[in-house]
Amino acid sequence: MTNTVPFSPPRSARGAALSRAVTVAAAVLLALAVWVVAVPVLGVDLRVTPGGAEAQTVGAVSVLVVSLLAGLAGWVLLAVLVRVTRRARRWWTGFAVALLVVSLTGPLTSAVGAAAKTVLVVLHLVVGVVLLVGFRRSVKGGAAGPRGHLRAHEVRSSNSG
Repeated sequence: MTNTVPFSPPRSARGAALSRAVTVAAAVLLALAVWVVAVPVLGVDLRVTPGGAEAQTVGAVSVLVVSLLAGLAGWVLLAVLVRVTRRARRWWTGFAVALLVVSLTGPLTSAVGAAAKTVLVVLHLVVGVVLLVGFRRSVKGGAAGPRGHLRAHEVRSSNSG
């Protein structure tokens, strides 16, 4: 016989979807806020040379579209992980950290000037961290077992101090 203690109610699909939608919106809005402060307010010339091509300006629409696509792609990845593994939260965290690190190679190799490099790295970090943390929080995880209950051995260990 297994002793269980209620840990947390299972997250409804609608609640998880709402949480993830808010996370994507927050990532997009914060990225746009960083762009507004950097470009119109501080006057940073935000240009990149993708693949050695002619320099292109990174505008608000680019920031909006790319951060939105990153959020939606992350949402799809998380949805797949939730369906195929019981450790979706752990896998999501690993994938998200790895993808964030890889994404930093873009601004570090193609930004024109130190200020542009700094702003683009900050943009990547803001979007990446918001998505990583927000999506991670939207997945039931930790010590919860089936139906959000602590397993019996975890109850004993948490009560023993």
